[in-house]
Amino acid sequence: MTARGVKESQVGASRVRYAPRQNVLVVELVDGIAVADLPALTRSITQNIRLAHTSRTVLDIRSARDRDRAFRDAFTEWAVSGDLPLVLVVGDELHVAEINMASLARGGLVRAFSTTSDGFRHAARQTTKQNESTSVSESARPAIGSDERRSLLFPRRPSEVSVPRIARSAEPDDKR
Repeated sequence: MTARGVKESQVGASRVRYAPRQNVLVVELVDGIAVADLPALTRSITQNIRLAHTSRTVLDIRSARDRDRAFRDAFTEWAVSGDLPLVLVVGDELHVAEINMASLARGGLVRAFSTTSDGFRHAARQTTKQNESTSVSESARPAIGSDERRSLLFPRRPSEVSVPRIARSAEPDDKR
């Protein structure tokens, strides 16, 4: 894979397009994918992450949006239970909410969006933060806890951050 080249490969009966952009691997399902091919998709994405030397992945599955409920449930389970940090682009707002809530509940490494631009923006922002934060190798970093992972995937807006309140101290007794 060249630094700016687009690569297409076969995963099961589906074609998948890989394009590295700004340290983000953009993966697009050209055809829909079968549930049985999801483990092969994981292997293919992992291999292409290594080849492209990227740290984040945007997976666009909008071509598979006309699938039934069983496919959506299986795909959500695959995405949330996997070890790949993914930014998913799905065509249905309800599916976006389902994936994000499942990821949040399980401490997953997945965040879903309904548009490619929003997904890419999130992935690129996370990559920039990682590059600026430290140059320590991955093996030397401590494991990220679920609370920290949750804050990275779902950052709070300033309006959502609560203001700490000082607890009232007990008033001194003047009865002495």
